[in-house]
Amino acid sequence: MLGSILVLVVGVVGFALANPCPVCGPTVGTWSGWSEWGLCSQQYGAYSQQRTRTCSTGSSNCYGADSESIACVVQRDPVPSPPAVAPEWNSWGSWSGCSASCDGGFQYRQRTCNTQCGVCTCVGPVTDQQTCNLQPCCTWQDWSPWSECSVTCGSGGVRYRTRQCSCGNCGAGETSQQQSCSSPTTCPTTCNVCQNPPPPPPPPPTCNICNQPPPPCSACGYYGRRKRRQALTQRKIANGHVDMTA
Repeated sequence: MLGSILVLVVGVVGFALANPCPVCGPTVGTWSGWSEWGLCSQQYGAYSQQRTRTCSTGSSNCYGADSESIACVVQRDPVPSPPAVAPEWNSWGSWSGCSASCDGGFQYRQRTCNTQCGVCTCVGPVTDQQTCNLQPCCTWQDWSPWSECSVTCGSGGVRYRTRQCSCGNCGAGETSQQQSCSSPTTCPTTCNVCQNPPPPPPPPPTCNICNQPPPPCSACGYYGRRKRRQALTQRKIANGHVDMTA
């Protein structure tokens, strides 16, 4: 009896496996493979990438989501750098003051290099110089010899000497000098008397005989010659002569 029951059960199971019952209701579908990730785009303030898949039955009988997303970072194109500018010199600065006012000096000027990297690679000198104020300096010439002393005897005299400037302006300095001097000759004691002019001659007498010719010798002898001599003497006195021997 038991054996008959086991044979019956095994037979039923084998029949069921060989002839399965049809499933009632919709068929469960299968998903296709995922697509490639899409571009990184902004949605709701955040950047993300998406990919999708489709159900093989064309319906929603597949279990799971048909899309998924991941966060992403936008790879922005780098901002192009400005083209490099070849370094070049800026304009020269102003000339400095001359190092000398005359006889030649030097003055200087400078320039800077215009470069983006801050390192000067310009070709050429940074500093320039030139000569200036080449005119000769004004100088005093040698003093002239001293002049003669202003006195010929004794002391109390003055003598002078001069000098000239080699050009227009020699600055501080004097063009002439003077100093006291004396003569080696001693003045005579009557020097003041000697220097006085002689007194004027006395006025001629107002006698009438002075302007008359001498009388002729009317008589020979002592008395005639004496009268003639007196007349000639009076005429010489009137003319300024003092020789009484005439």
